[in-house]
Amino acid sequence: MLIKKYVQGFTVVGLTNDSVEIRMIPELGAKICSFVNCRTGREWMWMAPGGPKYFRNKSGDSFPDGTLVGA
Repeated sequence: MLIKKYVQGFTVVGLTNDSVEIRMIPELGAKICSFVNCRTGREWMWMAPGGPKYFRNKSGDSFPDGTLVGA
């Protein structure tokens, strides 16, 4: 099944079936923001305490200045 929703001003798209669900944000370079094992409910992508905060990085930004979420 196809997923499409909006989070923090960004379009999030994904695919899901009985086993896995994967979501990504095309506007952020196809950043994978969620990968869930649907059978156990386990989220495999690390997120900062308080949840993710999505934004566009500027050219030359260092990694610690990024969103620190996804792949």
